Amino acid sequence: MGLDITWKDASPGYEEQRVGRIFNKHRPDRFPAGILKASSIEDVVAGVALAKQKGLKLTVRSGGHSWPAWSLRDGALLIDLENLRELSLDDMTNIVTVSPSSTGRMINVDYLRERGRCFPGGHCPSVAVGGFLLQGGQGWNCRGWKWACEYIESMDVVVARHGQVEVVTASETVNSDLFWAARGAGLGFFGVVVRFRLKTIPLPKIMAKSILIFDASEYQETFEWFQQACLSFDFDVELVYLGLSRFRCLPESKGKPEDPLLVISATVWKEDQAEAEKALAVLQQCPKLEKALLNVPYAPTSFAEEYDLQERDNPPECRFFCNNAWIRGTPKEVADSLRRGFVELPTKDSYTLYYSQGPLRKLPDMAFDIQTEHYFATYLMSTDTTGGEDQLCRDWLAETFAAIDSKRGGPGGSPGQYLGDSDLKTRPAKFMSDEHWTKWKRIREKWDPERLFFGYGVHEKGEENRHLWELESRAKL
Repeated sequence: MGLDITWKDASPGYEEQRVGRIFNKHRPDRFPAGILKASSIEDVVAGVALAKQKGLKLTVRSGGHSWPAWSLRDGALLIDLENLRELSLDDMTNIVTVSPSSTGRMINVDYLRERGRCFPGGHCPSVAVGGFLLQGGQGWNCRGWKWACEYIESMDVVVARHGQVEVVTASETVNSDLFWAARGAGLGFFGVVVRFRLKTIPLPKIMAKSILIFDASEYQETFEWFQQACLSFDFDVELVYLGLSRFRCLPESKGKPEDPLLVISATVWKEDQAEAEKALAVLQQCPKLEKALLNVPYAPTSFAEEYDLQERDNPPECRFFCNNAWIRGTPKEVADSLRRGFVELPTKDSYTLYYSQGPLRKLPDMAFDIQTEHYFATYLMSTDTTGGEDQLCRDWLAETFAAIDSKRGGPGGSPGQYLGDSDLKTRPAKFMSDEHWTKWKRIREKWDPERLFFGYGVHEKGEENRHLWELESRAKL
């Protein structure tokens, strides 16, 4: 049988193939030349060879959850991996072998749960592991369980070099330079991963959470306290501080639906309830506890329940406008810098998030290397049909991140971003150190000398691992 390719302007159903699997309803006007639905690794190899033959650049889609839809690039051959289906656990090594289109819910709930294992995949249930792992993988309890890409034991990759297309294995000991580049390169990776072998961990017997909700007027004191308190939690606890509307978190309470509220959430994984309750008890030390609109000291939960909540909180019918920044500074400097991000939201559906990585630990040697203890991300949502909310979200993003970027990486500013929640087209920012960027380019030259893969060149200023202010300053010279 021939390859299943839908060509632009020549095949029926092109638009459905182009955007049908794109999670974000804010779809870009970018049009691949063709879309290959691969059903086997052999199809992927043939697709890469076809792209070389036709002089087309390549993009890859695993799950379609990339906020800016990186797989959609003008004139590309897009290889869609939806139909690659592999999911198996080696009972001796506890290594799970998965295809890139496998989602966190498929792996954790549908497969590993009954086998007593788990993997820190993406929080949103429809996030496939392909792009997620290549970007670093800020998954469940990243603070304590480490970045998800650190769980990759090895991977099989289709590459094109020296005039041929082949499948190679990459790991710490085999093709280690390719393995180094894969863990953090994201959309810049220069191969098609067709199989991951992932380490798993025992599924804890207890998963529970604690929640505090405050009025936005309590922002400064609660957020400064929370940043400091995060350092005293043990590493089995995931810690987030959220800005949400009343409509989203306390819809039946008094006040306007669009009023911003503050949510402090801690999720714990332990072997018994007493340990879990003790780990969560730190939240009850909040100095503004008596001001809480809601206080839930302990509530049992599960991966299945949390995936359902994530699905509710990130509805697929919305248009998303997202961005992020690693922030550096004291608790006060961080709180001052992010104030607008939590106490002013552009739409009632939008939310913002602070994710604690503290205390920070040293990363292994891999392409991904920019992080701080303070991660800030925005998930703005538009649901109207007039475009008015779209513009509100765009303006809010531009103003909020311009204020952060004006600090030029100093106190309250940002040294870089995480590719998983980024939009390099609207806001370029560093995602690797200069040293790692130089090494990444050297490895790309070895593995993709013909530049078959599209890479990072999505901004008008070209392919750069630079902050927007650096690019603008250079343009003025």
